[in-house]
Amino acid sequence: MNFLLITTCAFIATTSAQSTDCISQNLAVDVVAALEATLTHVGNVTQIGNALLADDFVEISDSILSLQSLPLGGVSAPSKQAWIEGISHSPADTNITTLDIGVVCPNKILWQWQFNAVGRAPYPVKGFNYIVMDDCPQIQTMYIEFNSIAWALDDGELNSSATA
Repeated sequence: MNFLLITTCAFIATTSAQSTDCISQNLAVDVVAALEATLTHVGNVTQIGNALLADDFVEISDSILSLQSLPLGGVSAPSKQAWIEGISHSPADTNITTLDIGVVCPNKILWQWQFNAVGRAPYPVKGFNYIVMDDCPQIQTMYIEFNSIAWALDDGELNSSATA
């Protein structure tokens, strides 16, 4: 898999467009490829995560919080290190299909995806990441929502004879 690793803020800040311009579709594709590499555990998750995520990174996801039986409306990963640790200790998600990648000017990426192999995998899980980039550009905030009922059925957290 080829993807651009975001190496340093100083380098990218000098080679990217001004903050009033839109981020490029190519950058959006590279960011998604790097995220996918961390989720599939291709390469060094810690190294990629440290390059990809801003120091003040947070992840917000009611879908994740609901699977963890935590109150909704909070933060699902409060820091870059918490996110990297969570991904590093999770099973690799090896069958991810990108459905769409879009740029929302000036600094946002919308990644629509489908996970095809969660747990027992009777149900594909569709969702999206709404990614806010800082000026470096690194991911500052990532909002994630997905079909958490299908995910819970796939990994055995819910038992049901009904189909999703």
